[in-house]
Parts: sequence; C-alpha cells; structure tokens
Amino acid sequence: MQIEILENRDCPASPVALESAGMVTILDRNGVGSESFQPFQGWTGPLNIALEGNLLAVGAGYSGGPRVSVYDINNLSAPIANFYAYATNFTGGVSVGFGNFLSDGKPDLITGPGPTGGPNIKYWNGSNGYSLGNSFYLGSPENTTGITIAVDGSALANSINDLQSKPGAAHTLYLAFGPDAPTSSIQPIWQNVANLFAPWNVNVTTIQPNDPSLSYAQVNIGGSTPANSPNSEELGQANIGGAFEGYGFAIVPAQVYAGTIGWSNITEISHAVAHEAGHLYGLEHDNSDANSIMYPYIEPYLGSWDPTSIALLNTNLGIA
Repeated sequence: MQIEILENRDCPASPVALESAGMVTILDRNGVGSESFQPFQGWTGPLNIALEGNLLAVGAGYSGGPRVSVYDINNLSAPIANFYAYATNFTGGVSVGFGNFLSDGKPDLITGPGPTGGPNIKYWNGSNGYSLGNSFYLGSPENTTGITIAVDGSALANSINDLQSKPGAAHTLYLAFGPDAPTSSIQPIWQNVANLFAPWNVNVTTIQPNDPSLSYAQVNIGGSTPANSPNSEELGQANIGGAFEGYGFAIVPAQVYAGTIGWSNITEISHAVAHEAGHLYGLEHDNSDANSIMYPYIEPYLGSWDPTSIALLNTNLGIA
C-alpha cells in the first residue's frame, strides 16, 4: 500500500473553532491557535459555536441567556451581529448553526433554544444583517427538551423542511410542496396547517410516506390554475373523502394552486391547504359561515372549523 505524503502540499487552510470556559480559540489546519477571545463579557460557562468559512456564530450554553453573536474570524474585535434569539429571561442557552436556507449563496444562521426551551427553530437572514427570516415549532410547543442544531452546510436547506407534527399518529397528512415553493414559505405553511389539525390524531408532515401499506392524505401545493380549468379562479380541488378511497400511492391527492394564490400569501395558502385536506377527510363546504375553514372562498386570515366539521373530524380522525 502506497502512502502519499501531503505535508509539503499547498493545502488550503480550514480553521477550527474550540470553546472552553467562556473562551473561543481559532485554530489553523495545523492545530495552531491564532487567537482566543471571550465573546460574552463575564460569562465563563459553556458555549455553542458554529463555523462556516470565515463566519463564526457563538451562543451561550446551558444556564446562559439566549444571546447570539456572529463574527468574521479575520476581525474578532467586534461582532457583525449581536442579538437575543429568544426571551431575555430564558436561561437554557441557545444552539447555533449555519446553512444557505434562502438559496442566495449567503450563509444564514439557525438557532434553537437549549434545555427547558420549546422546539422553536428560527433562522436569520445572512443577506440582511441576520434579521429574523422565519420562526416555527419543530413539533409540539409543549416539548421543553430543547433543540440541538447540527448543520452540514447547505444540506440543512433540505433537512430543515422534513417536518412532522405527530410522528406515529394513526393518520398522515402529507403536504407535497412543488419545485416552485420558496424554502422560506414551507415551514410557516406547514406550521399553520399542523396547528389547525392539532386536535386530531393526524401527523401533518412534509416527508413523503414510503410505506404503501399505510393510508394517508396528500395535498400537492404549487403551480398555477390550469388554462383549461372550467373556473379560471379555481385555487384548489379535492375529492370529498379522497383520503379513504385507497391506500399508499393509490390515493388521489388534492391540489392547491399556490402559484395562483401567490407564495407570499402564507395565510391564504395555509387556509386553502386545510380546506382541501378537509375535503379529503370527508368535509363538505360550509356556505353559511365566512369564518369556517370550509367556506368555499379563501379569506385573508386563518379561519376555524365549524361545529359540523369538528364532529366529522372527531369521527374520521379521532381526537389526539
């Protein structure tokens, strides 16, 4: 076996960041410390750190506040961003990571609260001074075990959208986002729909079920109203009771034309998705109550389920 010696090659440096007792040390590829500093004055506890190129993100570890600082490692004299990711009185710390969530080539920051915090994921726009880009719950807000961020570059842009509200539930509602769906729209739409179906035994997910023996409902989200549609203002369609017509890939999915609604109209799209999913689960239109999810026209706000719909969903899905 031949061993190739690399010591004399001109290899690019890959810096490493280490933390200990409130201090961060930047190492070059040879393990030599270039600089050490204390990002949070007076804090000597653990730190959570993430490094992406020349960007370093630092958050306090458990028992610390949710303060986050972002640095350019070539200039550690002052952070380029410094903010509290969560309530200032929270003392579970904050986990940090980088990923290109907005697909604009600029590393964005993602945060999650530490132990005792709920699963409130936030990402911060690296192209806009790390202003808040989105906030959503990765599961039940009542779960207070905290979130650990583990990011592998841009891979998180896909994995962050693998969302489930109730894994293992008896029923599954699969939200199949089309290729035209902006990354920043997926989580808030999923969260709105998950909240609307929270009372029932159904897992609202963006992960395609791969077990053909399991029944599930599917709503395709994206595209525009077909030119040959008999109703040019049609924003969605579904078979009433379609979720129970077959199993696995034999199901007939519903459709929401999010491109026609406009991807920036998150509330309206969420309303339409819940409406069409309601049809799949056997619900009819409610023509009398404009606040009902099953009202035949989309309103610019999230409505609620009318009593008739609630009773039928209790029967067809079971109360969670």
